[in-house]
Amino acid sequence: MNYIVLYSPEAEQDLIEILAYGIERWGEQLAEEMYVKITGQLETLYFFPYRTKARRFNTREKLILDTPYRAIILIDENKKQVFILRILHTSKHIDERYK
Repeated sequence: MNYIVLYSPEAEQDLIEILAYGIERWGEQLAEEMYVKITGQLETLYFFPYRTKARRFNTREKLILDTPYRAIILIDENKKQVFILRILHTSKHIDERYK
């Protein structure tokens, strides 16, 4: 069964910041490619939300392959929804509420 994928305001802001950082560091084309890679891999959560690493407090972690980023997600099985809570650089510590 397919799931609905929803982005939290924080995750949307994370994407904007990743794109802005990428434009500044690598240029518009490479930044867009990174954005597409991240969002493309997150789209797989529509079909396979459990191909993620379980964490504490019912959250899960999806590593974005070939990037230095990971997504913190929450799955609501009753509503068939996947909430993308944050998209973080792997060097950043995860907020205690997502561990």
